[in-house]
Amino acid sequence: TRLQIDMITVATSLQLTSGDRDFGVLLDLHKAALILSAGEGDGFLQKVLPPDGLRTDFDLAIGWSSRNGLYFRGSLGLEATLPIRKDLLGILKIESVYLALQAKQTGINAVAALTVTLQIGPLTAAVEQMGLVASLSFPEDGGNLGPLDLGFGFKPPKGVALSINSGPVKGGGYLFFDPDQAMY
Repeated sequence: TRLQIDMITVATSLQLTSGDRDFGVLLDLHKAALILSAGEGDGFLQKVLPPDGLRTDFDLAIGWSSRNGLYFRGSLGLEATLPIRKDLLGILKIESVYLALQAKQTGINAVAALTVTLQIGPLTAAVEQMGLVASLSFPEDGGNLGPLDLGFGFKPPKGVALSINSGPVKGGGYLFFDPDQAMY
């Protein structure tokens, strides 16, 4: 069990205009995560929690200004990868199910995705965390469910791997994709 913080920013501000003064301070935690894992401890927790543990990602900012007082800003998420290892038809294997619930400033996202492996002869292909995203938002002018707007979309894979092992021809590779950062 641990708390990870990618970056901590501390900022101060001072605004002086005619008849108006504002000063403040902001503590900003970027790409933080709380990971709860059973480790080598309790046998019950080892059976209940996924092998990688439960991970809650969040961004959190706590600020204070003389004009606005104390305020908070951020997002929160809970995610888990559950090992399945279910063999289908002898060539397709469901390795794991990824589930996530993410609270963001625009609304709430629920993600369900699979990691699968396909093996046909000497060729093996794997797709990591491809699935479905359900988005719930609260637009000012309403949505398709009265005050709420519910939408569904495709969750692109986090990565794709391909390998071949056929006598003199051997090799493989992995392509990682992060849609939030638009990075391969």
